[in-house]
Amino acid sequence: FQIGQKLRERTQELEEERIKSNRLLQDILPADVVEEFKQKGSVTPKIYKSVSIIYTDFENFTSIAARMEPGELVTELNEIFMNFDMIIDKYELEKLKTIGDSYVIISGIPKEKKDHADRAVGASFEMLEYLSNRNRRSSNQWRMRIGIHSGEIITGIVGKLKYTFDAWGQSISVAKYLERYGLPMKINVSDSVKCLLSRPEYKFEPHMEIKNGDSRIQSYLVAQN
Repeated sequence: FQIGQKLRERTQELEEERIKSNRLLQDILPADVVEEFKQKGSVTPKIYKSVSIIYTDFENFTSIAARMEPGELVTELNEIFMNFDMIIDKYELEKLKTIGDSYVIISGIPKEKKDHADRAVGASFEMLEYLSNRNRRSSNQWRMRIGIHSGEIITGIVGKLKYTFDAWGQSISVAKYLERYGLPMKINVSDSVKCLLSRPEYKFEPHMEIKNGDSRIQSYLVAQN
């Protein structure tokens, strides 16, 4: 009887560990990627011909962070990013990673979506709206720049002990440049995003040209009518 009881307890412990491991994988990897990883033990790199990359960054982050206690800073960022997480979940986007105060999101993976640009811009407007509302009731004023570019990327998993789902390609760099040369609380999009947007309420203000290799990309500040 005691042996049987111990076996049942051990089986239950193993099942609980399996559930925890699955949850952890689902927290750091897209659901489709998790399934492939569980079945094969690896993930095949994939090329996406058309997705939208959102790159965000806070204005004057270093000076704001210097005025705050470490615990307060982490609490602030955690609250903001948790709300961003809910917004991107609503639009079925994929959070690629956070890099300090930067937040990188991709629309159109792991399941390809024809309206990935509309989803990316819609989510970006909601993130800015959230920040605006938060700033009205907070002594810490967070002003964020957003850059969005549509193009091709490659995705895959790197690492062995700590898995990381990542994306590569010139499109990632372009989105970062769009953010860097954008304006606070504005969305700076490339001409490829502008061409894909289907909603008539968007209006575009030419902003600047960005060098991309041997070519140049026209960027626009997008607003809603």
